[in-house]
Amino acid sequence: MKRGHVFAKVGKTKGAQQKGQQFWLWRLEPNEKTLQYMNCDEEND
Repeated sequence: MKRGHVFAKVGKTKGAQQKGQQFWLWRLEPNEKTLQYMNCDEEND
């Protein structure tokens, strides 16, 4: 988890899926107490 892991976003409507798949990047902060998340463009970011 320290390096991060990419997850696909799950949309509530079909419109988000038609625009292309979106991803989250989740990772554990260096202090090991907090999870950080951000948008990323591709699954391999």
